[in-house]
Amino acid sequence: MVAAAAAFAQEGFNRPSLARIASTAGVTRGAVYVHFRGKRDLFNAVGDLMDWPLLSEQKLPTAAGEERPLVELRRTVQALMGDIQENAAKRCVLDIVLHKIEWTEENAELLDRLNRTNDGVARQIGRLLSDAVRRGDLCLPISTEEASVTLQAALLGVVSSCLRSSTTEALVTRGNWLLNSLLTRHES
Repeated sequence: MVAAAAAFAQEGFNRPSLARIASTAGVTRGAVYVHFRGKRDLFNAVGDLMDWPLLSEQKLPTAAGEERPLVELRRTVQALMGDIQENAAKRCVLDIVLHKIEWTEENAELLDRLNRTNDGVARQIGRLLSDAVRRGDLCLPISTEEASVTLQAALLGVVSSCLRSSTTEALVTRGNWLLNSLLTRHES
């Protein structure tokens, strides 16, 4: 898996061959086929090594907690950014998915999974923002749906930018800056 992740990180999905990945791992191509039907299955297994920070609906809090929704949202973003900041394997997979993959029919399953989880995260963020508006903690100039999609896209942009510039040690700080710039002026 490490050899596959490294190959996909360096060359994207389409360029590395299973034979080269197997050779790098010190095994035969046949040994790879014992565990995976092909490169797509191997790539999906590499993706499964992480729980998709900022994309996993299970990682976001529900608005039913006792804490104020915006406090929950801030705490969750800090935790997720911190997880990416501290976990090299997650950074590697995110770098592949965000920067080094050509989306084709061959990896459509992964793209579909990403799209479903993106939609789920936007709904979760929307619930927290809606609760904050209902409680009078937040006054938004746009709908909570628009705000949640915007916030999610901005967070992924921060992650993408930090991965490209190798400044992942600043993810938590930059995530806080983002939340402050987008939410603070609208908090009641």
